Amino acid sequence: ASAADMPNTPLARVVLIAGCIGLDCLVWRGAVQLSGPGSLPSWLPVLAMALGHLSLWLLPTRLTLVVVVEVVLGCASLVVAQWQPFAALLALGYAAPAHLGWRRSAPILAAILAVFASHSWGSARATADPLASTLTLMALWSALTVVIALAGARAHGRTEIARRTADLLTQLTQAHEAGRRELARDLHDGVAGAITADG
Repeated sequence: ASAADMPNTPLARVVLIAGCIGLDCLVWRGAVQLSGPGSLPSWLPVLAMALGHLSLWLLPTRLTLVVVVEVVLGCASLVVAQWQPFAALLALGYAAPAHLGWRRSAPILAAILAVFASHSWGSARATADPLASTLTLMALWSALTVVIALAGARAHGRTEIARRTADLLTQLTQAHEAGRRELARDLHDGVAGAITADG
């Protein structure tokens, strides 16, 4: 992928990490009640989100590792229904197709959607109609993920076109240089042959 597809500067990575931590903490709103009896210490989700999102620092070079860390973190909603880390998953929904293309990123997008299914159930199971609410929320998450992934795939397409164009220009330049050298060699041989014949 090109530099435009991935946050490859320290500032871009810091902004991405801070934005994901901030957005997830804002939406989380302090929920710590476990799905079963008991609750988590209030500091644990904040620490887990901060440490988990630090994996985004590796995004340009270790995409698979980042996906694993963020998917595991996203599964927090299986333990605490109202704790639903999602911001980094959306970022990965763009980064994966931007880096790998639409087809090669399909397993990553499927894993992201599986986490969003868990989030949807966590949000909906306390409603009057949990199944309908889950399906509605999942449809919204899916639509958002698809839009973001399409933007990433489009960026990948632009990168591929730019790369192929650069390769073609390189080949044309090399062919031109080879032709010029061959012409110079032929002229040199012709002049040398004419001088030899005159002599």
